[in-house]
Amino acid sequence: MPQNSTMHNQKSFKKKLIQIAAGMSNRLRNVSEIDVPEVANYPTNEILLIDVRNTEERTVSVIPGSISAKEFEADPSRFASKLLVAYCTAGYRSGVYAQRMQQQGIQINSLHGGILAWCQHQQPLQTLDGHATYRVHVHGRRWNLVEPPYEGVW
Repeated sequence: MPQNSTMHNQKSFKKKLIQIAAGMSNRLRNVSEIDVPEVANYPTNEILLIDVRNTEERTVSVIPGSISAKEFEADPSRFASKLLVAYCTAGYRSGVYAQRMQQQGIQINSLHGGILAWCQHQQPLQTLDGHATYRVHVHGRRWNLVEPPYEGVW
């Protein structure tokens, strides 16, 4: 098989896996999802991204401008005027988090496809100290669904 055809098949395969992973969040009832392009085009002063991943994952990279779930929960009322969007690796944990917050009366959306979809759309990442990076925590080889220039680490 020609190399271009092989590369195309790998990309199609990875896109399909990302869709499957993102579909996990669809099993959560009453959770609104928002797609990467909509988040990326939203005015930054009107949106808050909430990273529900653990510290090990966040140490590798975060979406610029995001805060941790712990930071959000310290004073959720501070962000009442913003569109709230939770994210994780593929969308399941952020969906569970959004569902839990809804039970507390806080409307939070889940980023469809999580940080994997963010990378698929070639959006920026940064380290916790604000440096640009292409590294992203992906939990293992099976979940390494990012494509260059991104680098999955676990």
